[in-house]
Amino acid sequence: MKRVWFFLITLCLMFSSPRSRGTVASQDRAMVHAVGIDSADDGYKVTLQVFRPDGSGSETQLDAAKSNVFCISDTGATVEEALRRCENRLGEFLFVGHDQLIVLGRDTDLEKPSGLFSYFLRSRECYLGVRVISAACEASKLLEADLSEGAVAAENLVNVADRHYKNSSTVRCDLLGLLNSCGTGCAVVPLAEPISSDKGESREGSESSSEKDKDKTEGDTVSAAGAAVFVDGERVFELDERLCGALNCLLGGKESELAELRGRNGLVAVTLRHEGCEASYALEGGRVLCRYRIRLCAVADSAAEAEFSRSELCRLAERAVLERCSELAETAYAENSADVLGVAAAVRQRYPEFYSAHGGSRELAGLCDFEFEAECTAR
Repeated sequence: MKRVWFFLITLCLMFSSPRSRGTVASQDRAMVHAVGIDSADDGYKVTLQVFRPDGSGSETQLDAAKSNVFCISDTGATVEEALRRCENRLGEFLFVGHDQLIVLGRDTDLEKPSGLFSYFLRSRECYLGVRVISAACEASKLLEADLSEGAVAAENLVNVADRHYKNSSTVRCDLLGLLNSCGTGCAVVPLAEPISSDKGESREGSESSSEKDKDKTEGDTVSAAGAAVFVDGERVFELDERLCGALNCLLGGKESELAELRGRNGLVAVTLRHEGCEASYALEGGRVLCRYRIRLCAVADSAAEAEFSRSELCRLAERAVLERCSELAETAYAENSADVLGVAAAVRQRYPEFYSAHGGSRELAGLCDFEFEAECTAR
């Protein structure tokens, strides 16, 4: 009898529930693959990269050269208002469940991240692990770039950023991690910019216009080397790929980086694998002493083996990594008061009274001293 009543109640709820956005048919939805956010005079400019499921003529659904993928932009006082205007122009409900990427324009700040991303935080469809990158130009230009790699910009940019991250030339950032980082006062976001295929030729000026036009139709590429650093919501400075490698190493990432070591016959490129990093903190003389012990593995190819002995290779690799780490500490902490290593969180946990007495992460960043130690093995 209980099963019968349960079945009847379920039927009543199914037929009495009002129609909601969650029951909108897929053909009535605009599938959003990427969202770009730029600052505008009247608030924000939002650019959407949209895929229409009813599109045809494409060998793959993710093909920016086909008519079923396009970009649409609009402005509003808030990001949510701009999104609603895009939705009205499309005449379809936005579906952000497939969103792979959020791009922050060059002038977009993170002073109020909860307001900036309020639409995504309230949406039950949005995945909080969606990737976030910062553009060296306007976000709209990055999303509208005619990428020669062949995939839609959302997927292509994620793949490019992943490849740079695995090579330790940038960092990794998603929406949830970004919100947590903004809460501590410092956020590091991958930096990307489109590179035109005829950029080099235009500087030479030796090719004819027809040759240039031919090259330009081949499309653009994207560089995701480096990172933008936001302090208290403001974009303050950038890290190059060398310093991104040092940052990943100190954060304990397992990525690899390429180091150029000077030998007897010139520079030799050697792959350094990050094996881990141990951090410890102590209070000395009213300052925070941060000690990092780095473990590395130098992968020696035939050129490196011919140039260095194993002990010499390890010694040079350790010195190169320590120099990068020291430069990172100087650039981030001494010059810009940016807590890129999360020292403030560690101090807050271990020394809460000291943390309360010295305010937020920006004040603590100026009170940090660093000691680095590296241990390298060769293979």
